Amino acid sequence: MFVEGGGRYDVGGIVDLADPDVAELLDARVLLVAPYEIPADVDDIIAAADRFGDRLAGVVFNGVSDAAYDGLETDVVPFLEGRGIPVHGVLPSERELSGVTVADLADELGAETLVADGAESYVERFTVGAMGADSALRHFRRTRDAAVITGGDRAEIHTAALEAPGVRCLILTGGHRPSSAITGKAREKGVPILSVRTDTLTTVERAEDVVRSGRTHTADTVDRMQRLLSDHADVDSVLE
Repeated sequence: MFVEGGGRYDVGGIVDLADPDVAELLDARVLLVAPYEIPADVDDIIAAADRFGDRLAGVVFNGVSDAAYDGLETDVVPFLEGRGIPVHGVLPSERELSGVTVADLADELGAETLVADGAESYVERFTVGAMGADSALRHFRRTRDAAVITGGDRAEIHTAALEAPGVRCLILTGGHRPSSAITGKAREKGVPILSVRTDTLTTVERAEDVVRSGRTHTADTVDRMQRLLSDHADVDSVLE
């Protein structure tokens, strides 16, 4: 039996039910599923290994970008195994699993599509356009593969978002419709615009749930995940 942890191994500590406590209660071995972007991420793995102690069965790295993959395999994996921490797999990041298309997002949110151009683009994260117009563009330029969620009456935010190369979609809240100038510019840039009637906070929560839950209810996604595990992880050693 596999029991999923709390997302972070220290969540639940306030009631003595963090992952190490649950593993102790169930007399379970622990497989740590970890992200990796920079060498400093190894500190978290070492800290987790110290916390789980002998119950730690090993680590599987998940969602590793192309830029980080080689360094992880050549430097980090030997380092961890040299410290007695087995690494059972390094799974590369796949856009189809880490994000959601704008079209699927619109369906999940029950949104009206005002501009459909670019609806097959992938969204991996969300940013809220709640700042002033002067700082909005600087903020949006620091993100990538993002949907900007903001009030439908914030024309200055819409304009700034459409100037940022990493913005893949505008989600306008409150049921407001943008001006024809905004929709025209969005079509020119190939950036879709969705409109929802919910408020900004509710929309952010619902949108993040869509990305977090992934597309595991589709057969194609499950098959893709199975292939990733078979190709990039030692499943037999995990099951042992």
